[in-house]
Amino acid sequence: MFLFWNLSLICRKKLYEKLNTEILKNTFFYTEFHGDLQFANIIYSLKKDKFVYIDWRENFGESTDSGVLYYDLGKLYGGILISYNLMTNENNIRITENDNVIEYEYNTPEDLIKFKPEFENWVKKLGLSLNHIKIVTALIYLNMSPLHDDNFSK
Repeated sequence: MFLFWNLSLICRKKLYEKLNTEILKNTFFYTEFHGDLQFANIIYSLKKDKFVYIDWRENFGESTDSGVLYYDLGKLYGGILISYNLMTNENNIRITENDNVIEYEYNTPEDLIKFKPEFENWVKKLGLSLNHIKIVTALIYLNMSPLHDDNFSK
């Protein structure tokens, strides 16, 4: 675990150095931010007949007034690409490690496969940058990897 953690830090630093951070400067702040927008934090209320968010973050960085739209969308997109719910079970990820390559395989539920183009089209219709969301999603994955054990951390 310790050796992988050191490798992970080195790899994350190299990846970050290659990142064009200019795109991250063009963002939108909004007051209805969630801060951890993922499917586990969205429930359907029969009483209200609508979807509602739970487990809100009380701040974004040091701000309590607004959050970053692209962060929330990146977190949601990450859950579309890799079901966070399924990743809590290590048996849902298959990893093969070689000297220079880690190959991985995981199952994606059919409803997420179908929802992905719907989400991407919705983002484009709103005039938002899907590329920006993808970069934020990748950064979220890199930041959350050390918080998990075994296969999901890789």
